[in-house]
Amino acid sequence: MDGTADKTQTDSQRRLRALGLFFGIVVVAIALSSLFATLLTLSGVPHDQASFLRMALLITLCVVVPLAAFAAQNDYRLSKYRDQLEQFASTDSLTGLLNRRFFHYRISEEIDRMTRTGETAALALFDLDDFKAINDKFGHKAGDAVLKAVSRIVESELRGPMDRVGRWGGEEFVFLLSNLTLEQAKGVCERVRERISNTTVYHANNKIKFTASFGVATLLPTDSAQDTIESADVALYQAKRLGRNKTVAAPERAEVQAPANVMPMRPGKRSA
Repeated sequence: MDGTADKTQTDSQRRLRALGLFFGIVVVAIALSSLFATLLTLSGVPHDQASFLRMALLITLCVVVPLAAFAAQNDYRLSKYRDQLEQFASTDSLTGLLNRRFFHYRISEEIDRMTRTGETAALALFDLDDFKAINDKFGHKAGDAVLKAVSRIVESELRGPMDRVGRWGGEEFVFLLSNLTLEQAKGVCERVRERISNTTVYHANNKIKFTASFGVATLLPTDSAQDTIESADVALYQAKRLGRNKTVAAPERAEVQAPANVMPMRPGKRSA
């Protein structure tokens, strides 16, 4: 009930602002027109047709230009505000990466693209090993510094707009590798994993080393996003079991055909 009331109040405020803008423009237009009409009366109406047209054009420009500038400035501010809201809604506030909700949307876009082109892609999940120990030993600000460092590493290794990277939650990240085979995607994961393991974060006179485990799975046009995420999650769970700081690729999804009447098994909660 409160949410409905808040929404109604917001809509009312929008209408009031729109009406205020409308009447503001009308008042300014009338004021400018009256001002120039007064000046025209005092200076006299030109009898020459060409002079009259020039004066009419000048008055029109003097009225229209300020109003156009005002409207353009208002539109610019609204556009900038909308862009900021969209950024806040789609990105993680700490790392600046795509957030989990918006990343689901990007996966759906990629599946639609692959349906048209017949290409494949890969999706990788990875998280930092023993991240809780970093927070416990060095503090949460140090943990945040590590997460920011990881986000910069992953962004630098991916292929710009062709690939997408997001923060899945906590110390877990996800990236979408467009138009790659599973083997190629595993190679990308290995490169990122090695860079992470060779990185040192300096925070409050502390040298912090860390590693990450990766699970990667093929994304096919016929797959659902959730199926691929679960396959990558199973592979990540396996990487943890093998000793962490490893990359494990899930079996090619086209080769895994479970009977229709058998529900897939879900792994238990993995340890960091």
